[in-house]
Amino acid sequence: MKQPLSLKLASPLGALTLSVVVWLLCYLTPFNIYTNEQNPEAYLLLGGYLIAFVAGTLIWRKQPQWTPGLRIESARALRVGFTILLLIAASGLFLRYFDLFFVKHIQDYESTSAFRISEVEEGTQAPGAMSAFSVLLYPITLVCYLISLYLYKKLFLWQRTFAFIGLLGYGGYTVLQGGRAALAVAGIMVITTLVLRGVHDPDRRLEGARLRMLGVGVVFGTLAFIVYSAYVVISRVQAVGIQDPTAVLDVAERTRGFILKEPYYSMVKTGPPALSSAVSTGSSLTYYFNHGFYNFSELYDSEQGRRPLAGVMQFGPVVRFLNNLGVDTPSVEEAEARIPQPGLFYTFFGNVLMDWGVVGGLVYCLLFGVFVQALWIKAQAGSLFCLLLYPFFACVIAYFPLSDMIVGAYGLFTITAVVFSVGLLHFFELAYKARAKRMAVPQLA
Repeated sequence: MKQPLSLKLASPLGALTLSVVVWLLCYLTPFNIYTNEQNPEAYLLLGGYLIAFVAGTLIWRKQPQWTPGLRIESARALRVGFTILLLIAASGLFLRYFDLFFVKHIQDYESTSAFRISEVEEGTQAPGAMSAFSVLLYPITLVCYLISLYLYKKLFLWQRTFAFIGLLGYGGYTVLQGGRAALAVAGIMVITTLVLRGVHDPDRRLEGARLRMLGVGVVFGTLAFIVYSAYVVISRVQAVGIQDPTAVLDVAERTRGFILKEPYYSMVKTGPPALSSAVSTGSSLTYYFNHGFYNFSELYDSEQGRRPLAGVMQFGPVVRFLNNLGVDTPSVEEAEARIPQPGLFYTFFGNVLMDWGVVGGLVYCLLFGVFVQALWIKAQAGSLFCLLLYPFFACVIAYFPLSDMIVGAYGLFTITAVVFSVGLLHFFELAYKARAKRMAVPQLA
């Protein structure tokens, strides 16, 4: 059976292709000139990492006959488990908002951008137990909504409604906090979920008018994200007290290794406000997506002769936990001190280089390709766990040219939320099976 285009684009290689196309479109925009000195060896290593990843995805070309796992034998067990999951998600969302307003006091700042700048420059004000616990539970709201998309036929309307409200709360917190990446992660995961749902649910198959509607939604969602990004860029400039937008560009030329070339520089400096904002936004967005490629070279040069960090960059929260238990590993602080310019991104592969080195990074990328391809195959076969986990890794692949979503935008906590949510649902299903066996009346011979 021929796969639809939407399913091909959702695959690991499809997500990588879309990512490269977006990067090329940003690369071809005429706004910016990057001034960092480039090392050709860094480009060769980036190419090697990509080739190793692609090779990993191609190891399993033919899909094995997995036993479909998208089956919930007890609808009652699912509903009870999902209700508990909604309560846990609501608790995490409440704690997250409580932490934002009553611990970090965002209302005392002039704007969300001022709050965001303060968090980045000064660190979080209260990295205590409640804050950490809320971060752990918060992504469950997103996972609940994805579950409701897959299993909507077995859930009550009120459960699906509260799952959607939780998604709005997830996005609302991100906006209040002044962030952007978590919105993109949620959007990519929801789109991938809709594509995968169509594989298992003929009533929701993406074809014809439904596929066109999704396409229109993606276009409008992307435009909304661009508009929101423009607002974030402008408000952050205003938050640091800069009224002349070219002053930001002059600082960027000295500290960020790029310049806005003519005639766009003059448009920002002397053009009408609408044109100035549009050009500034275009420059910012393309820089945001492209700069990791150009800055990877300085990271490659700075890492020469240094020992690999064995996962500290990509799995920082886990490393902190191990350090608290007394396990001797390189610390997160040591890893962060090795970053040439804190606050910049060095693509997904920057963390790979720091964690595993040149040769180890090639092996890691190969194994990572094998891993995501296995998730993709089992998701198509019907594994609920893989159907929930693969959309996250599709987002990781989409962000390859920019940053590492495993460590960014609640990445590790999203993985934890998927594992916990599926485990909780299976626990209730097993509990109901055991209860049914105990209540069964034995037949007399």
